[in-house]
Amino acid sequence: MSQLTLERLSKTFRGVEVLQDVFLQAEQGEFICLLGPSGSGKSTILRMIGGFETPDAGTISLAGEQIQALPPNRRNIGFVFQDYALFPHLSVEENIAFGLKCKKTEKAEMAERIRSVLKLVGLTGLEKRYPKQLSGGQQQRVAIARAIALRPLLLLLDEPLSNLDAKLRRQIRLEMRELQKELGITTIMVTHDQEEAMTMGDRIAVLQHGLIQQIGRPLELYNAPANLFVAGFIGDPPIHLEPCSGVIRGGTPGVEALGVFFAAEFAALALAEGWKGRSLVLGIRPENIGVREAGEGTGVPAVVEVTEHLGASALIHARTESTGTRVTALVHNKWIPEKGERVELELRPENALLFDGATTLAVQGVTIKETALLSGAGN
Repeated sequence: MSQLTLERLSKTFRGVEVLQDVFLQAEQGEFICLLGPSGSGKSTILRMIGGFETPDAGTISLAGEQIQALPPNRRNIGFVFQDYALFPHLSVEENIAFGLKCKKTEKAEMAERIRSVLKLVGLTGLEKRYPKQLSGGQQQRVAIARAIALRPLLLLLDEPLSNLDAKLRRQIRLEMRELQKELGITTIMVTHDQEEAMTMGDRIAVLQHGLIQQIGRPLELYNAPANLFVAGFIGDPPIHLEPCSGVIRGGTPGVEALGVFFAAEFAALALAEGWKGRSLVLGIRPENIGVREAGEGTGVPAVVEVTEHLGASALIHARTESTGTRVTALVHNKWIPEKGERVELELRPENALLFDGATTLAVQGVTIKETALLSGAGN
């Protein structure tokens, strides 16, 4: 039995449907990230689970019990808010004790729980400090300690790292992930930061317009996105998406894009029927685009417009000479071209993706196997 099950959840605000038939299951001890742009419905889902919003339709089950009609204090759920919601006039230990007092926990057990959670989050010795005397990272740990001291069945995190600087976010997210695994608490986290989702989640649910577009393990979403939205939303720098159409050259079906013919290997021969002229979109991630010095004659000729040095790697933004398309490549070469240099782009087909241009869904059963520079391309 799943620890948490959301089934056909729907919600409308002022005539606008913000959630549509959402289905989601979380197993015991699993960490799931709800990822999507602002307004996609992810925070609404979290607030419904926590009891702060009521669904118009659908059910929420926790450990086999339907809880959608229960008030928040009867759901056995811990909630860490975006702004931490610490009481400024209470010390660290008093903040943690607040929920325990509401549950009428005995003093001896309360003291032991406070001691143990402070040790877990690395704040032993700071019991008497007040929130204003703590750093942002320490305040966030207090909020987590307060939530887990109640020993909830489920932990909800609403963009818990958004108020921290980039370096501290990386540190805290590792600590949070280790703590969550140590405690074994099923956790649902809302974030709009795909790096957080990719590094913290066992699985990620990608939302847009109140619908879960795809749910899966981080690399599943990255390597096999279900549609164009997921492909474009997952990945930094983003995937290059090139409109194209189905062609057949020398009896081989494929697509032409950026002056290159990409041959396609079909798992089902029936897919080749009606292939010619079919509206498609080819997706190539920046790490699958190589950059070489001009003159070799085997790549797509281009001119570098911008070079972003990242230390061990660089982003090369170049415009192809044949089609005038701007392409971004992520390179780790010792040779890094600068603005104005002519280069050749090597388009590697191994991880190229195809999408149906009309439905935006991924085209299943097709493997891109090799590329060939079209005759006259770039001249």
